[in-house]
Amino acid sequence: MPLIPDLYAIEPSIPLFNIARQRLGEKFALYNAAAENLPFAADSFDTVVSLLSFRYMDWDRAPAEIHRVLKPGGTFILIDLFAARFNPFYIGTYIKTAAGLCVQYAKNRNYRIKLKKLSGNPDWQEMVRKNPKRKLSDAQRAIEKKFNMTKKIISAGLRGKVMGLVCVKK
Repeated sequence: MPLIPDLYAIEPSIPLFNIARQRLGEKFALYNAAAENLPFAADSFDTVVSLLSFRYMDWDRAPAEIHRVLKPGGTFILIDLFAARFNPFYIGTYIKTAAGLCVQYAKNRNYRIKLKKLSGNPDWQEMVRKNPKRKLSDAQRAIEKKFNMTKKIISAGLRGKVMGLVCVKK
């Protein structure tokens, strides 16, 4: 029996949906849909994961929709980048993040080139301009209406931090 018997993915952008379909083949059930209007019945899933996509969602509608499709006691795992100022209490995390990037660059010499190419893409720049990093406290307020939450800093930079939020359906 597979570790994850059924895996579903959504992508609202038609161009990115087509790329995902091409890359994933038939490994996943892939839907052209947005988190604010999920094409699934209520109480369908044990777990919903949002990986670096929550900042692009409507924070008034998406958490409620995710809550709807989760089974009672289900878990919403959110990993995303949030705005943050330098905080000396996180100095160890800053060092670990910088060291991790150095290792990533050493292991994959093309990583830096690919990252530079991506960040120079006008479509990507426009997407980031339209969806700037938001405050973690704003995300927490939106999520806490429907979920109990724990959080962990995964990595931190001078202007942002990647947070992992584990949110259990109330």
